[in-house]
Amino acid sequence: KATKCAASLLEICSDLPADPFHRFFEPEREKVAAILRDLDIL
Repeated sequence: KATKCAASLLEICSDLPADPFHRFFEPEREKVAAILRDLDIL
């Protein structure tokens, strides 16, 4: 899920995963975004 979320934040693809998985909620998305910012990717 984190990889799919990161790709979505980078506008590579949608964050909608295949069943049975679900999208991250906003707190989890923000954690992924913070990691990408720390790595100077976002």
